[in-house]
Amino acid sequence: MTRRILLSVVCAVCVYSGRMALGSPGSEVISEPAAERHGLTRAWFTQIQVDPTRGRLGEWILDQGTLFILSDQSVLTAVDAATGATRWSSEVGTRGYPVLTPAANRKLVAMTNGSTLYVLNRYNGKLLWKTKLDGAPGAGPALSQQRVYVPLLDGRLVAYRLTPVKSNLPESTGSEPLTPEQRAAQEIARLDSLRLEQDVPPPLFAQVPGRGLIQPVVTRENESEENVVWATDQGYLCAGRIDRNEQRALELRYRLRTEAPIVAQPCYLPPDANVLPDSGLIVAGSEDGFVYGIRERSGDQLWRFSTGEPIVEDPVVLGRFVFVTNQLGGMYCVDARTGSQAWWSPEVTRFLAASKERVYATDKIGLLHVLSARTGSHLDTIAASMVPIKLTNPESDRLFLASTTGMVECLHEPQMVDSLVRKTPAKEVETSSKVAGSKAAAKKEASEEGESKPAHTAGSGASGGGGGSKLSSPRTKKAGAGDFAGGGAGIPKKKKAKGGVEAGGAVPGAVPGAPPPAGKKKKRAS
Repeated sequence: MTRRILLSVVCAVCVYSGRMALGSPGSEVISEPAAERHGLTRAWFTQIQVDPTRGRLGEWILDQGTLFILSDQSVLTAVDAATGATRWSSEVGTRGYPVLTPAANRKLVAMTNGSTLYVLNRYNGKLLWKTKLDGAPGAGPALSQQRVYVPLLDGRLVAYRLTPVKSNLPESTGSEPLTPEQRAAQEIARLDSLRLEQDVPPPLFAQVPGRGLIQPVVTRENESEENVVWATDQGYLCAGRIDRNEQRALELRYRLRTEAPIVAQPCYLPPDANVLPDSGLIVAGSEDGFVYGIRERSGDQLWRFSTGEPIVEDPVVLGRFVFVTNQLGGMYCVDARTGSQAWWSPEVTRFLAASKERVYATDKIGLLHVLSARTGSHLDTIAASMVPIKLTNPESDRLFLASTTGMVECLHEPQMVDSLVRKTPAKEVETSSKVAGSKAAAKKEASEEGESKPAHTAGSGASGGGGGSKLSSPRTKKAGAGDFAGGGAGIPKKKKAKGGVEAGGAVPGAVPGAPPPAGKKKKRAS
C-alpha cells in the first residue's frame, strides 16, 4: 500500500512538473522558460471575460495595435496588443445567437449577432448604430471609412452608409497653438464622443452567383470612390465600386471564376514599386489549388500558381512575397510580382507571423513550426496544443495565442523589443464635400482601365441599389497540377543569383515595415 501511494505521488509530481514546464497557469499558456528554450519571450498574458461553464473564445482580429476578441456568447473585448491591457468589454446583441468575425477601422468596430448588424465605437465599445439585415449573413462584415459591407447567404453584398454626427465639442480659439499633448487629448475626446446618424439611406447591393462565406476586403479608397473585393462558394472572385460623388449603386466592375469554391479571404497589396507600381494586387486562393494574382485596377490576371491541393486558409502578403498553404500541408513562398516559387516547406497548414529572419506557422495537430524566412528550412518545433486558437498576423512580428477558455498570450523574439509593424493605417480621406476635379480624375482613371483591359466575355448578374454594371471574367490559362505560371506579360525573366535568390529582388525574410526604395537593389546580409 505504501509503495502504491508513493508511486501515485511521484506520478502526480511528474504530471504537474510537465504541465508547469509547458505553461502556466493551468497549462493554458506557454510558460516563459518554455518560450526561452525556443528563442522567444512572453510579452504578456491575460484572461478574457468568458463564461467558463458555457462560453468559449470564438473569433478575433488584430487591427492597428488592438486585438478585438469575440466570444461565442457575443462578448466583444478590446485588448492592447502591446501590453495586454483590456481597454473595454461589451456584450453585443443576444447571447447564444451566432456571431461572426468582427471588422474594424480607425473609428469603428462592426459585427453581426444573428441577423442583426451592430456598429460600435472603437475606443470605448459604445453601441452607435444597429440594423436588422434583410437576410442571413454568410460571413463577418468589412469596414471602409464610410460604409459597412455584409455578405448575405442569398448572394448579395450589402453596403450600409455610416454618417458621423457633427461634433459639439468646441474648437480651440486660443491665440497660442496647441501642444502635441493637447491635440492628442482633443482628438481622443472627439473620438470618444463619436455618434452616427440613425436614419441612413437605403443600402446599396450587388448580386452575384453563390454564397459569400468569407469577409469582404476593402481595397482602394480616395475622394471619389471606394472599392471592395469578395468571393463566393461558386468560385467567383468579385470586385465592386461605389462612386462617392454619386453614391447610387454598388457597381460590379469585374469577376473571375475559378474551378472550385473560394473559402479563404483574399488579401490586398497596394501599389508597390517592387510589384505593381500602377495598380494594387489582389491575391486569392481557391479550392481548385491555385493562387491567383489579379490586377486590382483592371481585373486582369497577372499570374497563377498551383499548390496542387485545395487552399482553405487565407494567403498572406508581406512586402513582395505571398505566403500560402494548402489543405494537406505545405507552405509556399511566392514572389508577388512574377508568381514564381521562392521556397516550399512541408507539413504546415497555416501562416501565423513573421519576423525579419523567421516565419511562424502551425500544422494540423497544433504544433508551432519555426521556419527560415530566407529558405523555408525547418528551424524548430514548439508544443502548443494548450493554446489551440492562433491568430494569423500580417501586421507585425508578434505571435498571439489563446485557449478556448479565454487565456491569451503574446510571444516575440527577445531582440524585437519594439513590434515590427508592416501595415500602416490607411490615411483618412476627407469626403464631406466634393473635391474639385475628382470627377474628372475618376473619368480619367476609368478610361485608363478601359484602355488596358482586353476584350472579355460578359457574364450574367445584376447590380442593385439603383444601377447595373457589365460583368466580365478575365481570361485564364489553365495549368496542370504541380505547374505554376512564372511571370506576367511584359515581365522579363531574371537570372538566379547564388543560393537560389533572384538577383535584384528582396530576399524572403528581409521584409521590414517599408519596402526598399524603387530602383535600388537590396543587399544580401553577409
